[in-house]
Formats: sequence, structure tokens, C-alpha cells
Amino acid sequence: MRSTRAVDALRLNRPEIAVFVSGVASMGLDILAGRMIAPQFGSSIYTWGTIIGVFLAALSYGYHRGGKLAAERATNGRMARVFLLTAVYVAGLILVGDVLLRATSGFSLPSRVASLPAVVLLFGPPTYLLGYVSPYAAELSAKEGFGEASGHVYMLGTVGSIVGAFATTYLLIPSLGIDRIALVFGALSIAAALAVGRPIGRERVAVTGFLALLLVPAATGAAGYTVQGRARSSTRRRRRTSSFGSWTSATPGGGTSADSDTAR
Repeated sequence: MRSTRAVDALRLNRPEIAVFVSGVASMGLDILAGRMIAPQFGSSIYTWGTIIGVFLAALSYGYHRGGKLAAERATNGRMARVFLLTAVYVAGLILVGDVLLRATSGFSLPSRVASLPAVVLLFGPPTYLLGYVSPYAAELSAKEGFGEASGHVYMLGTVGSIVGAFATTYLLIPSLGIDRIALVFGALSIAAALAVGRPIGRERVAVTGFLALLLVPAATGAAGYTVQGRARSSTRRRRRTSSFGSWTSATPGGGTSADSDTAR
């Protein structure tokens, strides 16, 4: 009897699944941002401070907007839509992320904040969208009382963030390139949409299938554009690899620099 109750306590309903996955995806994208931004802007403390600040700001605004709309608009279907939109943006990162990085590196900004436009443009929107999930899930929670529901949502989101941080750092980055890590989070968002939004109508099936067809060729190098605007072949550039060690990266003003925090 006790074992059955323990299993039931660990079983997540659809809003809880949404919160957990949003935590995994948001923290995973946070760490992925550091790897994606580093070749162009370096990985100094200023770059990481910018990434963390932008992610927190985007999540906060998503929480704020989602909290205002939750009472009237919170449904499992709308949470599924949030994950599908996140997957769309991740597909865009894979396809044209290089072009956007090069475009934003041309802004005349002090070197310490040079990465800010790139981080905002590339990772602000999907993080903002994921911020909607927690207030929607709190509104739909089966827990009694607003305090218990909020605490449960915070706990699940934080546990998801811990899983996302460790999985990205110790599993994904050592074994996959940047595009394929992005593919993992895009696929995770699609899977969450399917799990949270069931039963699934024909329209959502069509959208999900289209996203899957878009993500896979992009992440395998069959589609996309280089920083010069040319179609990208299946041969990945060396900076797309996921090997550990110091990055030799282009500085915003041109030239290269061996990018290690100790040297700075």
C-alpha cells in the first residue's frame, strides 16, 4: 500500500510534466548559449554574466505575462502551444544562428557588453515563452491552496533546471555538437507538447510533423546558412564541435583570442 502511494506521488500530471520540461529546457538552453556565443564573443565572466542576466530577465517577463493571463487562458492546450513555439525558435537557431551571430557582432559596443544583442535575439524569445509555463501550471494545479500549488511548481521547475544543467554539461556537450544539442531541446519541446496537449487534433499533428521535418535536416547539416549567407553543407565547421578545452575565438573587433577566463 505504501509503495503504491509512493509511485502515485512520483507520477506527474500534465501541468507538472510541462513545468519539469520547461525547467530542463530553459537551463539547457542557458548552458548551450555559452557554447554558441563563445566562438564569436569569448567565454569571459562578462559573457556569462550577460547570458545569465538575459535568461533571468526573459523568464521574469514570461512569468509576469503568464501570471496575468493564467486565470483566463491557462489550459493544457496553450501550454502545448508554448512548447511548439519554443521548438520553432530552436529550429531557427539551428538554421540561421550563425548569420544572426555575425550580424550582432558588428554593433559598436564596449567589449564587455558586446554579446548582449546576440544573447537577447537568440535566446530571449524562447526563454520568455517558457516563462509562461509555470504560472499556467500553478493555475491548473490539483494542489489545494495557492501556496501549495506555487511551491510545488517552483520545486518541479527547479528540479528540472538541475537535470537540464547536469545533463547538458556532462552528457550532451561532451558527445554532441551545438546543432545536435539544440535538436535535442527542440525534440524535447515537441515531445512535451504532445504529452501535455493530448488528445492531439489533426492541426497540431501537422504542425508537429512539420517541426520534426525542419529540425532534423537543420541539425544534421542538410539545411541552414553560414555567416556569409551561403547554404550550409553537411560538413560542420570546427567551431561547431563540442570538444572541451580552450576556445580560440574571434573577438568582436576582429582577430582572434585564446578564450580562457584565467587569461582575462
